[in-house]
Amino acid sequence: MNYTMYMEDRLKSPVTFSLKQTISNGFSHFGNNAGAYVGYTFVYGLIILVASGIGSAIPLNIGGYIVKIMLSNALVMGYALYCHNYVVNQTTDFGIFFSAFRTNYTQLVVANGALMLILGIASALLILPYSQEIVVSYEA
Repeated sequence: MNYTMYMEDRLKSPVTFSLKQTISNGFSHFGNNAGAYVGYTFVYGLIILVASGIGSAIPLNIGGYIVKIMLSNALVMGYALYCHNYVVNQTTDFGIFFSAFRTNYTQLVVANGALMLILGIASALLILPYSQEIVVSYEA
């Protein structure tokens, strides 16, 4: 079955949602795979810690932003891919957490870079009108 047929079938059927069932399923899923999630969270933290330390050696803290753009979304996507494989009853080995680096890494980097650029511009536009007041109050 291709994706289009699958989506058409899914859209024809009524949607039922139970918050209680969803939370229960989430806790049972975590309970079945707690070791993998805790282990990956530890590895994720170590990777970000080491990469941020290396990135902070670049002047003006640009390295931290580069590390965030290059690593964070792919590492977080690893969680989603692992959960997806569990839900569709595919293999859920530890290497799945790092599969985002192989499959759609470029798209993740571009999306994260664009998001950071948009947020940076929006933040500057929100802060800019008040910058004179902030400087004056700081000098006083």
